[in-house]
Amino acid sequence: MTTMAFFAAINIIICLVSSYVPFLSIVIIFVLPLVSALVEIYCKDRYYIIYAVASLLLSMLVTFDNFQTALFYLFPALVSGYCFGLCVKKIIPSIYSIMLSSLIQVGLTYLSLPLIKLIYEVDMIDTFIAFFNVQETNNLSYIIPSFILTLSVAQNIFTYIIITIETARLKNKFTNTYSGLIANSLSFGAGLLSIIFAFFFPPLSYFFFFIATYFTAYVVYKIIDEKNVILIIFFIVTILSVIFVNALIYKMIEKSLSLLVINLINVCFSLIYFVFVLLKRQHKKINKELPSHFIESLPTDGVLKQIYEGKKVSYETIRKALIILQLYDFYEDVYEENERYIRDSLEDFYNETNALLMKCGLAHLYVRHPFDWIIIFCALSTEPVGVFKDLNSKRYV
Repeated sequence: MTTMAFFAAINIIICLVSSYVPFLSIVIIFVLPLVSALVEIYCKDRYYIIYAVASLLLSMLVTFDNFQTALFYLFPALVSGYCFGLCVKKIIPSIYSIMLSSLIQVGLTYLSLPLIKLIYEVDMIDTFIAFFNVQETNNLSYIIPSFILTLSVAQNIFTYIIITIETARLKNKFTNTYSGLIANSLSFGAGLLSIIFAFFFPPLSYFFFFIATYFTAYVVYKIIDEKNVILIIFFIVTILSVIFVNALIYKMIEKSLSLLVINLINVCFSLIYFVFVLLKRQHKKINKELPSHFIESLPTDGVLKQIYEGKKVSYETIRKALIILQLYDFYEDVYEENERYIRDSLEDFYNETNALLMKCGLAHLYVRHPFDWIIIFCALSTEPVGVFKDLNSKRYV
């Protein structure tokens, strides 16, 4: 309870200072979600409502003549801070914690606007515009929702940074892992919504454009961190292509919507990422059909050179090298579709290979051995050497 009282006092002081020193509010409000998130993390859930109600009512009391600050700043921060703290407790990846808390904060901010206008006859959006002295800017209403979301995301990123440091010090759990496919799906979905709303409601279009860019930036950060060269190259190519397209159609579209052309980067790269993940999963699925130990000890050019030079290599490698060379020698330039001939040839190949292995003091072919099974499978095909080359080149074995 002492901890909650301390943090509630911080909220009251912040609201009081922001009410009488407005130009400090932009800086001070960054602390509000952090304070509430820390309360949720370190206090029991059932006590949070006491902290939230006390903070809000006391803040409104001490700023009674100007308590729109408490409604516009503190109320959304109390809820978004709780959400962020709960995400930390549930070990939800930071990429989603930040955006979810920010969206909740934006929604509550807009819900507080009519109440503030009803009580004080003050439009907080107009107050913000006057504060930044951008009243004369054309189509400013298009970016207001995006600006509020940007401010909320910045607040929650600040909260994330501080909590990450704090939880590391206290050895608590926090995660910044994520599913690239989920993040990419959210980027693609938001990008499509941005394109749709661009035709009849630009403010919402810019709002979804920011969300799509947020998730795309996170995916790009991860692929750079993972040194995924292929996707990095595709991302650069996507950017250059969109710049080229923008140069071609710039004069054909309304200037207020020209920025949304950049949204093509989000949509196009998301599609590329989907294709990449799909191909990668198919490759993994194929590899799972033939386990990784199929390729263990397969002779490479370097190993064959070592054998030729009489250097010591493993028993399994020598055996596999001898079997592969026997396959190549026996079936060189063979192509036959007659099943009887294939079976007869297999019997000869099987006997000759076993005789060679026994002569060298190596174990004979055993059909339950994974590698030996693959060799026999190739020998049963119409073109044994070609099938083996194909399997080996595609890393199926």
